[in-house]
Amino acid sequence: MAVELSCSQCQAVLRIAEENLGKKSRCPNCQHVFIASEHSDSSLASEEGSLSREDALVASSKEVDQGLLSGEESAEDRFSPLHDPLLGEDVAGDHSPVEEHNPYAPASAVFSEPNAEVGEICPTVIAIDTVIESSWVLFKHFWAMAVVTVIIVAGVNYGVGFIQNLLSIAVGAMPGIDPVIQVGVQFFLAALAWLVGFWVQLGQSLVMLDICRGKGVDFARVFSAGSSMLSAVGAMLVVVCLLGLLVALFVGLPVAVALTFGQEPDVIMLVGLIGVGLGLIPFIILSIRLSMTQLLVIDQRCGPWDAIAISWRITQDNKMTLFLLLLVVSAISVIAFIVGLLACILGLIPTMLAVGAFVPLVYAVTYLNLTGQITVLPEVQAVRA
Repeated sequence: MAVELSCSQCQAVLRIAEENLGKKSRCPNCQHVFIASEHSDSSLASEEGSLSREDALVASSKEVDQGLLSGEESAEDRFSPLHDPLLGEDVAGDHSPVEEHNPYAPASAVFSEPNAEVGEICPTVIAIDTVIESSWVLFKHFWAMAVVTVIIVAGVNYGVGFIQNLLSIAVGAMPGIDPVIQVGVQFFLAALAWLVGFWVQLGQSLVMLDICRGKGVDFARVFSAGSSMLSAVGAMLVVVCLLGLLVALFVGLPVAVALTFGQEPDVIMLVGLIGVGLGLIPFIILSIRLSMTQLLVIDQRCGPWDAIAISWRITQDNKMTLFLLLLVVSAISVIAFIVGLLACILGLIPTMLAVGAFVPLVYAVTYLNLTGQITVLPEVQAVRA
């Protein structure tokens, strides 16, 4: 059932599905972001801003009374100045998120005041159902754009791989070439192909973030992550080193000790399996805590260490949720693969393309929810006269 309401910005008559009441949406006429309610029009958005401002002032006064602003907290513990949408200026001071009552929020979620564009990081506790539902709504409306983005990325990777193979064959066919030089050239070509693939993968994430923020899709964004490449590669190397260190600690070191004492191959294998079992949980936890690093680099333009630190902070209270979300997404991928196989195998390509587009959307929605930013759901339509 659809509910009609009017936009407070341009007074356009809009129609929204009843099950999407209480969610942030954007007016298709003036691009005004608001929270829809059948009991009042979209002026709730401005009311929400007023309440947020009022609550923030109350919170600030309480902090003054308690002596919290007397220098007891370090500057690093505070958020950077926020842009005040009411006064049109930057407001200094402590902008820790103020908890507000949201009758539409899941019981397990704590929502901080979000930003419509790239802005402040407000660590937020997320809920699986909210992430999946938002991702599905976005996928239903923008699946074609998301799939085309995935096809572009896959096409670039395939083309680069094809060229790499041709050059490798040509180098191998050269008479009298030094084997060391041949290996070096092969390594260089492989590294170059990986860099190109990593570059367009970051660009794909930018497109998915644009979709989640309700912006128009620009496929040229797939090739726009060059300015973040150095930081992204640095962050990835740090993450790989940390995970590798964990593997070496739980698996490599015990196996090396067993080899040193001349243990039998069966004993060495047993020691390795025990190390894998003991290190699996720490490995998963560390992977989850560092999972938002790349998006922070390209979205917030963070350096490698800053991105790792922020990812560690925003995932602190969401470890189990993110793990369960990973299981849900993995289950969806497996089911889609099985369905594709059952559809005379020909259905495997479209299902894999759909999954390849849906999973990055889930990743982008998760990131925006974790950082307290807006995910604009396109469930509003203008009513034609």
